[in-house]
Amino acid sequence: MERFDLVVAGAGTAGSTAAAKAAKAGLKVCLVDAKAEEDIGRKICGDAIGKHHFDNLGMGTPGPDELERVMQGVKIYSPDEKTAYVVRGERMYGYILNRHRFGQRLLKEALGAGVFYMTEPKFWGLS
Repeated sequence: MERFDLVVAGAGTAGSTAAAKAAKAGLKVCLVDAKAEEDIGRKICGDAIGKHHFDNLGMGTPGPDELERVMQGVKIYSPDEKTAYVVRGERMYGYILNRHRFGQRLLKEALGAGVFYMTEPKFWGLS
């Protein structure tokens, strides 16, 4: 039976990033997800991410194959959709990503850090 210092449930943006950082810190990490490796990052939402998240996590900027477009602000609509405001500024800067390619990069970084990836895990108990 394999033993790990840390088990991370979910290989999304947060899970893959946390698993990679923990492995780089010296922990033996298992990242589990119901999806096969090649399907990580395939999701309907989560394409827009603020630049500050990349900065705070030390992730650099999205690679050219991951970047769909750069956001320089947001447009906010009233509930009746008749009034809209555009808000721009440093804190509004971000990216629209190719979610699959971005997810694949994060998983690759985790695996490269020594993370063990398990799909369709089965857990019977803790000891």
